[in-house]
Amino acid sequence: MSKKFGLALALGLSGSFIATGAAMAQVAGQYDGTSADGQSVSITVAFDSGTGFYQIIGATVWYNAMCTGAGTGFFVNEGLGWAPGTEISGGTAQMTYTGNEQNILANLKFRSFTNTFTGNIDTRVAALIPNGAARPNRVMKCESDFQQLNLHYTGPAMAGPLPKGASIRLEAKH
Repeated sequence: MSKKFGLALALGLSGSFIATGAAMAQVAGQYDGTSADGQSVSITVAFDSGTGFYQIIGATVWYNAMCTGAGTGFFVNEGLGWAPGTEISGGTAQMTYTGNEQNILANLKFRSFTNTFTGNIDTRVAALIPNGAARPNRVMKCESDFQQLNLHYTGPAMAGPLPKGASIRLEAKH
């Protein structure tokens, strides 16, 4: 192989590597995956031209939270959808939901070469203790263990986001 041909080949390959790397930059759209216990997690990412950052504009988290104390032996298996409005800065984000009955905390890191998010999530729920009465009067604390999650880009977002501050409680999957 001649030196000129070798140099041209090396430059061509490095150029295609750079182009491939650029093609794997974060993109707006849907990222779906699961937490370590197999529960579904999805986020919708959009570019915010006002801040110059990507942000999480929609999230759906399913969880299976084990109850303790007076609720030992019960599980709360449901989900929550909301519009976090969480900015992704430096490839990281801390997405939260804090409500009267649920608290969800997810730490996310964007991996540009695989177009994925990795991280961890913790869900805590307050639920009424079933007691056979028409109106339960005690509350149990339930938690889905702090665990890893992986989300993969699945394409453009299919639905618009919820208004900021809105949430939807999702009943157990059947």
